[in-house]
Amino acid sequence: MHSERRPYPHYAGAVLSGVLVIVVNGCASEVRLPVPTADFVTPPPPGVGACNSYGIPDPVAGTLELEFGEVEALALIVDADGDRFHVLWPRGYSATSAGDGALLDETGQSVAADGAPVELSHVEVGSRAGTEDDPYVATGIFEGRCYIPAPDRLPDG
Repeated sequence: MHSERRPYPHYAGAVLSGVLVIVVNGCASEVRLPVPTADFVTPPPPGVGACNSYGIPDPVAGTLELEFGEVEALALIVDADGDRFHVLWPRGYSATSAGDGALLDETGQSVAADGAPVELSHVEVGSRAGTEDDPYVATGIFEGRCYIPAPDRLPDG
């Protein structure tokens, strides 16, 4: 029996959701693919002020690096030393190859271009390994938006 390998196997709440979109315009094509997400991380309900405006002393930061596969894209953070960190993005995030490539939020709006500086201001370096098996989870304020883990949807462990 063939078993398909699932990215981020330790996260029951980690899902790949989205739609593959290919737009052919002459010889160029645009691809929009899902990125690994934590379906338990969402914007707070309206009127709930859940994110503090201050960050932490040593946040996960670097440049966004997009890698497009056939059915999914990875949106990694590469730090100043060249270390590549895997991230579970909030539910509904995806990536597009349009233009120079961009990470898209749950509404389809670009939040960071490929190669742009990014910071997870509420996620501390070392809180996880940042590997495929132990990725960082993008929570707190990211690009001006607040994302919180829904307590009733947290994964075990």
